Amino acid sequence: MPENINKKSVELLKILENTKFDNYAKVLIDKSISQLFPYSGSKFDPHEALIQSKKSIENLNRRLSNLEKINKSLDIFENEINSLNWEELQRIGLENQSNEEEN
Repeated sequence: MPENINKKSVELLKILENTKFDNYAKVLIDKSISQLFPYSGSKFDPHEALIQSKKSIENLNRRLSNLEKINKSLDIFENEINSLNWEELQRIGLENQSNEEEN
């Protein structure tokens, strides 16, 4: 709906009232969402917003990768728990620490 691009939030809420988007619109118009994504505000420089968005994506991907590594280590640990000794546990800990330092 390109004709709605310049409408004020109150007008948009009225248009979306009693539609399946009603609740979404109310949540999105709430100013508290910009606390999670401060660069999404209208006063934020679009170029800087793009940079911040890319950094956030990289950060989320790095965290996801770390979680995948931890999950893999836990799977290995669970499968081999009977044969593990103290030295192997220390080695796993050092590998995880080394992987975190690389990222």
